[in-house]
Amino acid sequence: MLARLFGLTPAESKLAVALMPGKCLEESASELGVTRESGRTHLKRILDKTSTHRQGELVRLLFTAVPQVRLR
Repeated sequence: MLARLFGLTPAESKLAVALMPGKCLEESASELGVTRESGRTHLKRILDKTSTHRQGELVRLLFTAVPQVRLR
């Protein structure tokens, strides 16, 4: 759903969902098996595609745009 709404790649979508519970970038990247630098690159692209500037702003947008997302 995030890919359709915001044009995110599968990797970007996975990171966005991993960030939603309030985890830091490093923890989310580690859970996904990517380096911190790859996570930063994905996050920068996500912020650009969603017209947000901070991780907290992104998470708020995601919960507003996709309220039915269930967090594990």
